Amino acid sequence: MKFLSIIILILQILIVFPNCTCASSSVTNYFLCNSCHQGIEKAGKGHAFQCKKCHLPNFDGRELKSHEPIIRNPASPKWQMVVCAKCHKEEVENVKKSLHATMAGIINQTRYLWGAQSVSWPPTYSANGILKRLPDRKPDLKSPAGLVDDFLRRKCLRCHISVQGAKTDGLYRATGCSSCHSIYDNDGLYKGNDPAIDKSRKGYPRKHGLTADIPTTQCLHCHNSNHVGADYVGLFQSDFNPIYQEPIATGIKPTYGTAYIRLSPDVHFRSGIKCIDCHEKSEIMGDGSVPGTMSEAVKVSCTKCHRGFSSPGFAQTSEAHRIKQHKKLRCSVCHAKWSFQDYGLSVIFTSEPSYRKWRHLMYQGDPNIVPLFNRELNKRFPDIPTTPDFITGKLKQGMWLMAWRFRRWEYMPLGIDTRGRIAIFRPQYQYYISTVDTAGNVYLDSVAPQRGDGTGIGWAFNPYSPHTIAPAGRSCNSCHGNRVSAGFGIFASSDLDTLHTVPIKPADPRARLFTREEKKKLLMPLDTPRAHF
Repeated sequence: MKFLSIIILILQILIVFPNCTCASSSVTNYFLCNSCHQGIEKAGKGHAFQCKKCHLPNFDGRELKSHEPIIRNPASPKWQMVVCAKCHKEEVENVKKSLHATMAGIINQTRYLWGAQSVSWPPTYSANGILKRLPDRKPDLKSPAGLVDDFLRRKCLRCHISVQGAKTDGLYRATGCSSCHSIYDNDGLYKGNDPAIDKSRKGYPRKHGLTADIPTTQCLHCHNSNHVGADYVGLFQSDFNPIYQEPIATGIKPTYGTAYIRLSPDVHFRSGIKCIDCHEKSEIMGDGSVPGTMSEAVKVSCTKCHRGFSSPGFAQTSEAHRIKQHKKLRCSVCHAKWSFQDYGLSVIFTSEPSYRKWRHLMYQGDPNIVPLFNRELNKRFPDIPTTPDFITGKLKQGMWLMAWRFRRWEYMPLGIDTRGRIAIFRPQYQYYISTVDTAGNVYLDSVAPQRGDGTGIGWAFNPYSPHTIAPAGRSCNSCHGNRVSAGFGIFASSDLDTLHTVPIKPADPRARLFTREEKKKLLMPLDTPRAHF
């Protein structure tokens, strides 16, 4: 009887206090944050405020009956002018104009290459309305120019800082200022001392608080795939076909949503140098201008640390450093060990619910595609695909898939960048566009777009600084006497695939390919007939 009484008492307690994780379950005033969040970390250096200052900026009462008014991320774009700008107004205003917020480079170059606007620079459109807002219109299945805005909104702008990070290992992050300043581990798990937060539930920062000491892993939440950042740590994205996705095929969950090949990382990364050690506040958060390309935003150079050719920071005995013509080179032309070279980007927009046809392209680094396929693949009557618009968050009919013709890290083509220096170039990108409606009707079948100014095919090679630096430069013949560096492609024969390796003029009109005379000097620097075409 005594045992039965104890059981009844326990049941009564559970009924009165169900699912209680709060340290003081009787608390009904949610303004008393520490009643539940005992042990939570301070907000960080310079932010020793009461919770209310950030999480309830407009609350002036003493009692809060609901948790709902509490702002989870006060540094989000919705609240940063109310909360962060009280102390950091200039920084908040500058960030709005930065490439991290406008995405002006990606937007305007892609729209130009797909024929939707006549120039790529100066920039015309942005993701956040600082320039003209990127149009939101129904995709025209018969026209690349009528498709490009939907392509950008649903495939390219996932790392716009107004977009929440995906619920996938490696991609967890917050929005706004917290995109960088609130640190997330790759697993998305909280590792602090707040007992009210479930440490087994993903989607939380490592600890509560903000920091200006940003680790490289934080940058990689966005700067993954074959973009600058991944190369710094030695990652090269594998092809999407399952035969190249071995870790996934064997049941290992990939970081960043797809498999990677491990290559040589940058010497600076191996030395413990973080991204923010080189890329300063004015580059990352903006300086008040509205840059249209990365070359305008990035101001750091190797001479910041190495201080020029006459400095001990450079090898005094190096013959290459004493050659007059080499002063025109970006340092990466010689010191980059490898470079992303992704050729032939096929993109397809489809509203047809034919998931089995495309299952081999599930793992392409797009966090919205994998759950969609997992949900629909085994259905007898699968639903028409829907994917989100990254700017509005709204679901729209159809999905974008992509695949590469081939991906390499071979010899690197060269050209002249926007500042008149010799730089490594990479294809960005060589589009083939296809469209299919819900009934399976094909409207475009691997169509190459035309540039908006009518000057030719909408493909481009753009200047780029690989973050794969090594102390020793590559051999002289990796450029001199090398047909690839001169811009003649990897192979002497010409077919559909090998032609992709022959550079096409950049999207930015301020950059260019080598002239015939410049190619001749590169191939035959001593006027000796060493070139092989």
